[in-house]
Amino acid sequence: MTVIQAKPNALYESGKISLLIGLGIASKMVVDLVIAARFGLGAKTDAFFVAYTLPLIIEALIYPACQSGLVPVFVRQMRPDPTHDKWTIFSTLFNVGLLTSIALLAIGVTTAPWTTMLLAPGLPASSYEMTVHLMRILFVGTLIVGPVGVMRAFLNAHGLFTAPAMLELVRGTAVLGTIAVAQAKVVYVCNLVAKHGETDGFRASDFILEIQRYLGSPERLDAAIINQSDALEALLEQYC
Repeated sequence: MTVIQAKPNALYESGKISLLIGLGIASKMVVDLVIAARFGLGAKTDAFFVAYTLPLIIEALIYPACQSGLVPVFVRQMRPDPTHDKWTIFSTLFNVGLLTSIALLAIGVTTAPWTTMLLAPGLPASSYEMTVHLMRILFVGTLIVGPVGVMRAFLNAHGLFTAPAMLELVRGTAVLGTIAVAQAKVVYVCNLVAKHGETDGFRASDFILEIQRYLGSPERLDAAIINQSDALEALLEQYC
């Protein structure tokens, strides 16, 4: 019986790739936890997580499909064959990936209202509108899914695994860094008058409590600007 032992270098590379992929998956989980802790569990975070569901599913399907379908194609093109133009094949597949991403973007933006109802049928009206807008914004990220999938397959076919494996880790780290740096103050300018049928009898404290409720956490509101002077008669007449 012949025993084939893996080379130490191959084991090292395999372990390194597995570690990078694992860290990338862990960074996604940490991003979700940090978003929930930073912004609280409320209408905005609900809208974000619902809106990000479909783009994330598309990404999870496209990348493995590119790996399994395109890596063998690129490996075959590495054989010496004067009839094959390697650059033309890569360019064609890259353009196909880009066009596919554009089509997914157009479909996602167009169907966002119906997709939101399908994913979260019990979502309140205020959160529903926010989710639709967020989903359309997040679908812009699908523009790079096709091209990046083709490039990852090309690099893997040529034995370059580290850079593709670091993609999720780099993205997760960038999101965490952005959240850490974004320490802008949240200031609410309180309404001068109440709106009939919606905020009748509201005091300044009632407005602030509503803002804190929508923010998901009282600590998210840093300051409020409240008018303490008597309102001008001419100004009052415009609202009466």
